[in-house]
Amino acid sequence: MGSHPEGLLGDVLARRNPAVTRVQTRGPARLEVTIRCCICANERTFQQLLRLSESHVVLRCGGCGVERLWPPAHRQDDSTEAYRWRMVEEARWRWFAEDTYRFLVACVGEAPRSFLDVGCSTGATVGYFAERGWTARGVDRDRRAVEYGRSLGRHLTCGTLESLDEQFDVVLLSHVFEHLLDPVLFLDAARPRLSPQGYLALVTPTYRSLPGWWYGTRWNGWDPGEHEWIYSRHTIQRLLSRTGFVPVTIRQRVHRGWPEPRWWSKAFWWKRAPLIAAMRLAGLAGMADGLYVLARQR
Repeated sequence: MGSHPEGLLGDVLARRNPAVTRVQTRGPARLEVTIRCCICANERTFQQLLRLSESHVVLRCGGCGVERLWPPAHRQDDSTEAYRWRMVEEARWRWFAEDTYRFLVACVGEAPRSFLDVGCSTGATVGYFAERGWTARGVDRDRRAVEYGRSLGRHLTCGTLESLDEQFDVVLLSHVFEHLLDPVLFLDAARPRLSPQGYLALVTPTYRSLPGWWYGTRWNGWDPGEHEWIYSRHTIQRLLSRTGFVPVTIRQRVHRGWPEPRWWSKAFWWKRAPLIAAMRLAGLAGMADGLYVLARQR
């Protein structure tokens, strides 16, 4: 951003974000923005935590500490590039599905349940759960991804959570929650879609971790232009409590099998063996950058 953050970001904030009430600088290349916090539920001053590039920064709320990617993402969910990426990554999503399944089974047991994957893409997770006897369904706004998943026999719906009338024993958002501009709006919509004893499951990255500390601005969980909010154990608990949920478990863990099998085929993987060992230890110590959350209605 050079020495004048307003020159690069100020116009964007004013034109695209009417909720922004003040943009200031605090010293060279330091941004301070007053916006409504999704957790504090009122206007708060967000100060620059990290500068990721000339056009993106990470802000932190002065009240609760939640991190905000800035400026907000302006993406096209049904773009051709996004669709092609989802097709190529089908195998990877199935790998994530196995990881999520093991987490849920460890928390709620192996008995099959009704299950909804919100932001399901092509439905790799839906297919994985269905193969294990769950009544699995997915919903996504990407029409082409849904059509492709349906061609594989998966029960998918093109739309949003609000378009569904059924109730489910488990509603999952795996690597989707950080993309939501208004998480409170989603959580309010999720409550009537849960059965009386239903669970809300979230899998999302967290910067308050050993990988976040290690990589800093290079941490892949930031993903500017895609992610909106980054949560910690503390902030996700406050958000859930504010919206009528009670956390059952909140864990920081490494995705099972990380790094994924195909990663080992890359050249010079052995140079990163110490880092892999460190990240594994971080998972055992509860300091990994995967935030796994299970909650129920209050």
